[in-house]
Amino acid sequence: MAKAYSDSIPDQMGSDLDEAFEKARLQHRARREAAQAATARAARWGGFVRDPGYTDTLVWRSVSLAQAKGAEESAAEELQEAHATMKRLSARSNKEEARIFGHVESPTGGGEADLIDSEGCTIATSPIDKLGYYAVVTEATGESARIEIRDAQGQLAVLDGRPVELTPGLMARRDFTSGRCGKVEPAPGEPDEQVEIPDLIGETAADARAALGELGDFRISYDESYSDDAPAETVIAQAPDPGRTLMPGGLVLLGISLGPEPQQTMPDLVGRSEEEARKGLAELRYSAVQFSQVVDRKNAGRVVKQTPEAGAAVGEDTEIRLCMGVAARLMPDLVGRTRKEALEVLVPDYVDAPTIREEPGDGPADIVLEQDPKAGEAVGDARVTLVISIGRREEENGEEKVPTMPDVSGKTRAQALKLLKAEGIEEAEFDEKAARRRGARVVEQTPPAGKPLKSSLRVKLTFAKPE
Repeated sequence: MAKAYSDSIPDQMGSDLDEAFEKARLQHRARREAAQAATARAARWGGFVRDPGYTDTLVWRSVSLAQAKGAEESAAEELQEAHATMKRLSARSNKEEARIFGHVESPTGGGEADLIDSEGCTIATSPIDKLGYYAVVTEATGESARIEIRDAQGQLAVLDGRPVELTPGLMARRDFTSGRCGKVEPAPGEPDEQVEIPDLIGETAADARAALGELGDFRISYDESYSDDAPAETVIAQAPDPGRTLMPGGLVLLGISLGPEPQQTMPDLVGRSEEEARKGLAELRYSAVQFSQVVDRKNAGRVVKQTPEAGAAVGEDTEIRLCMGVAARLMPDLVGRTRKEALEVLVPDYVDAPTIREEPGDGPADIVLEQDPKAGEAVGDARVTLVISIGRREEENGEEKVPTMPDVSGKTRAQALKLLKAEGIEEAEFDEKAARRRGARVVEQTPPAGKPLKSSLRVKLTFAKPE
């Protein structure tokens, strides 16, 4: 006997298609989680672009995040940008090039990575894509250079404290976090396997390079640091570890001793310009300089506070923070972000409490539709206003009509969620396990069908197999 909730073969096919779409969405989520796992593996090794499947999972992660926000256009842009980024990252350096690449975690996104020589001149530049990745490629001149990170408004956000030598074939990774408490964590990559790597600890850099050259054509990256226990120019760390295997052409990271660390003290930078502060730090070795801005019209463009204080000891792992005075903060681009994300960026760095105005929108609820000031405009003492979507509302006879609870009785999990989403309801409470049982349908719903839906109303569904 035919069941009450399936009167025809087309209805059953529609139900099956809805469930198939839901399974595909879960598969997308699994691929996004795989991308995050690949990112974690990549953080351990500089050769992360060789990780199998990393390109695909990163692209899927970009698309899934964009679709989760209801921004299909953004997903298409991020998909294209993800492919372009991976093409830059995965392209192997030739013998005349040096390549520095990495990831920048930033609350506002965007910006650029600049490669700066010892005289403060920009050698090469790479945009930071929406996923936070960059890849700077330049001529291998043998000179020393540093990475500088600038945000989307062009303000200096991070200055790398660990210079790199632009040697032929260099593949160096530099990861950064910019924002309220940024720091630098350069990390190496994950090897392939084939040739056994010998124990190089204690060898001179030249002997280690010769030993690797006898085993195969390996790419070698050097990470220099001070050591009280090892003479200068000797190997104090290596990756892969001794006994591990690596395919010829893979990346070997060697930690090279610079000898005992010289005594360094923090200069007095308060009152200096950004350029003067950079010159004052040029001879020091440190972890990173974190720049932040505070509204101070009298000291605009100058350091108003520094950490550590003048005269304090500075070591290779020291993080330096400089607070720069600005006439006004520049408003970040918040349109398309969620209410929570926008408030995390604004409070308390820009304002203590922005003005929130809620209006109906075509997309999902709790998304920023408009902002004042606009992106890139000065905030200063002006009030910040955000227009937040409360979901979709229809108009009837010139008056707004509040959406009502649809009748989802007898519907599958996928069908019920689809009907709710069409009314602007993104979440519903129900037993996930019961909803996924074969033949399960909605047998009870709260609120009942036809009741007006308010943004604060909680929707509850009960799933069971109809008798």
